[in-house]
Amino acid sequence: YVWVNGINVGRYWNVGPQLRLYVPAPFLKKGENVIDILDLHEKEPKPIRGMKERNKEAGKVNTRNLDNQW
Repeated sequence: YVWVNGINVGRYWNVGPQLRLYVPAPFLKKGENVIDILDLHEKEPKPIRGMKERNKEAGKVNTRNLDNQW
């Protein structure tokens, strides 16, 4: 599950079409934002990345921003 500034934005599950979680702009504050992640499967922390634009084509991942350059 993922919360941004205390607002639940959804959950990720590697089964199905969900590739990303969308965070509407009004959920974000100027300056620092807090992202809380509850992962019941991983034993060690993993990096996360953000993207400026959403995936516009269903089923295709935009690899242009996958290197954390956002």
